[in-house]
Amino acid sequence: MGPQIYLILALLAATPATYGYMWVKQQIVVKRAYADGLRVGAEKAATAVNIASGERVAAVQEGERTAPVIPEDRAERIKKCATQSSCRERAR
Repeated sequence: MGPQIYLILALLAATPATYGYMWVKQQIVVKRAYADGLRVGAEKAATAVNIASGERVAAVQEGERTAPVIPEDRAERIKKCATQSSCRERAR
């Protein structure tokens, strides 16, 4: 009954050992996949923000280029109005 006992014990221990090994391996794979997903998501978000900000900058530049010039007399009236308290209160 000597060596057969060791073989039976090894076979009984093999199932939980294999299950435990595969469970740990699965946890490692899941964590790596999660980290990769976070990285890819952050890259996509950064790309979308860069595209949107580039479009906004282009729109602002186009607006500044096509905006009409304020006449001098109106610019002076705007400056005077900004210094008067009644105009500042109405602007709120």
